[in-house]
Amino acid sequence: MNPRKWNQIFELARSEPPPDPPPGFAARVTRALEREARPVAVSLLEEFGGLLPRFAVGAALVIVLCVAVDFGAGALGEPDLAAGVSQASEPWLFATKGF
Repeated sequence: MNPRKWNQIFELARSEPPPDPPPGFAARVTRALEREARPVAVSLLEEFGGLLPRFAVGAALVIVLCVAVDFGAGALGEPDLAAGVSQASEPWLFATKGF
C-alpha cells in the first residue's frame, strides 16, 4: 500500500468513536484495585538490610583505595604502613624509657 492509502486508513480510524466498555467495567476495576496488596510499612532494620550491600561495596572501595595508596607510597620511597605505624607509635609506647 502506498502512504496515501495508509494516511487515509488512519484518518478514518481516528474519526471513529471509541467503543463503550462492557457493563460493570468500572466496578470490576475498582474491585481489582481494592484487592491489590497494600504497601507494608518497612521497619528500620529492613531499610538497613537493603542499604547494607551498598555500604559493603563502599567499604570495599575504601579498603582498595587505602591499599593502593600504601603501595603507591612504598613505590615513592615512603615507609610502608607497618613501618609508618611503628614509627608513629614508638614515642608513645616507650615513653617510659627515660625514667
